[in-house]
Amino acid sequence: MKKVVIFDQKESAENWDLFFKNDHFYYIKRTSEAEVLNCIINNKYHLLFISASSKNEFNWTFLNKICNVSTIPTILVFTTGQKDTIVKALRNGADACFINPIDKEILLAKVNALITRCNETLEKVQLNGLTWSDRSFDIKFLDQSIKLAPKEYMILGYFLNHPNRVITHKELILALWGNSRAIHSRTVHSYVRNIRDKLRDHHFPIDQHLLTVWSVGYRWDNL
Repeated sequence: MKKVVIFDQKESAENWDLFFKNDHFYYIKRTSEAEVLNCIINNKYHLLFISASSKNEFNWTFLNKICNVSTIPTILVFTTGQKDTIVKALRNGADACFINPIDKEILLAKVNALITRCNETLEKVQLNGLTWSDRSFDIKFLDQSIKLAPKEYMILGYFLNHPNRVITHKELILALWGNSRAIHSRTVHSYVRNIRDKLRDHHFPIDQHLLTVWSVGYRWDNL
């Protein structure tokens, strides 16, 4: 059963049963930002679905808050909007964005792809005293907790789950943002630099494992 949180503040809400009421989905609807944050922090949901009227009326700070506390895949749907609305949503951390009217088949295909992609690495990985645990943000080295931002955590998890081969910038961006044009590679470099600094501060030999392949991407060696 796939569990979805729907954030919809509109009084005349969409008939979400048309999309999610079947044997494969369970959904709850919340109408306040506080309720949504409580749901995704304290419960295990597979997807957050946000419905808003327009980009000018949407609280973009709320999307930033979600990205700071959770790695839950997030889809935005706007009643009105143009290409710039989709671009802004992706650049602010959304995994996908749609403008009404929505094609049900395309929407459900995207939902299933995001859930599948984000659950591929739901496991514990251990390497030389370093432990990375699914979506709990639990990173430890020799039982010492290491605090990573959500995207840093996801990038490290992707490296750990795809070792001993080159991972290009494009592959990493597609895997974690869903769109190769969503962010610039410089942003990825910044996240990777933070990962290196934080693990190095905890005396994990990060430079032996995480290698930069210049102008291409990265390689994680298990040694």
